[in-house]
Amino acid sequence: MTSQLFDILSETRHQLMLSARRWAPFLNGKAWRSARTFEQVAGAVKMYVRNYLRLKLDIAKDVHARIEIPALGVSSRLWFVSFGDQKAVIRFYPLSELHDAERHRRILELLQENGVDAPALVDFQYDPEQCGAVILVEEFVEGEMTRPWNVSPDYLGKLAVQLGRLHGIYSDRWGSPGEPRSNDFFLSSLRGIERKLRRARKGGRLSGVEAREHSAWFRGFEEQFGKFPPYSLIHGDLHFANILYGAEGACHLVDYSRVEFATPAQDIAAVHFRVCASDPDRIRAFDAAYAAASPAEWERAQLLLPFYERLLRLGRVARGSGERGSQAVTESLRERDED
Repeated sequence: MTSQLFDILSETRHQLMLSARRWAPFLNGKAWRSARTFEQVAGAVKMYVRNYLRLKLDIAKDVHARIEIPALGVSSRLWFVSFGDQKAVIRFYPLSELHDAERHRRILELLQENGVDAPALVDFQYDPEQCGAVILVEEFVEGEMTRPWNVSPDYLGKLAVQLGRLHGIYSDRWGSPGEPRSNDFFLSSLRGIERKLRRARKGGRLSGVEAREHSAWFRGFEEQFGKFPPYSLIHGDLHFANILYGAEGACHLVDYSRVEFATPAQDIAAVHFRVCASDPDRIRAFDAAYAAASPAEWERAQLLLPFYERLLRLGRVARGSGERGSQAVTESLRERDED
């Protein structure tokens, strides 16, 4: 992959200096993932690093820039760039995703303002004349993806503290920072649940009677939803790849692209389900640490924790994972509710 990348970055000057008129047709829709677009984006990234980022970071011309590709995101391409020991992450958005890029910038700025341990915003470039795209650069966070064997009580305690700081940022409106939603939080959640139940029924994983039973159970939380706001800022995408195991067992959260104001129970349920793998001992260790670090958020999370834990299991059922047979599915959905 590295040799292929550097072949691409060695394209001719003609390829590197593509105009916005040539970029625009290839930076929208399915073409964003095409091989031709990949070559064009690689050229533009090199041009940006050479002409902008090096000056922004005050890097000497004799320091070699190394560029690698970590991942293809939902709405952006992600690149690692390093100048010796100094590293950064470049998110390269097509023009059609300008809204997502600006939203990500607002989130990073909000986290920095509130002292949350998150990647710092380094640069934001919207320059169609140069490369026909939006470039967001954020700080590189050292660490490796958390593995199941790293999930000790001490590590879960550090994760609980990090989440508590994030959840301590409040808003009277739910939704993305800077873009509060005006519709009802509870009804909006129910619409998503009904879609999952229809998918489970269509796949033969739930009968009509069982789907209606689950729908009624979720609807029974209307009173609890009525006790919000204030809403807490949540990560919204907690899984092993977004929780980095750093030096000396430090815990770092990354990829804040789905941050929104909602309820702490959403993040806590995700930790129970994905990080603790529904292990009772790990869940107790995390809950004790979170309750000690953020007692007010913990008390509010209790209102909706069963709701979001069952919702995560329902999502797995709707995707077709796990056991077959509606009775087994129904028992699985209920198992934590009865603990």
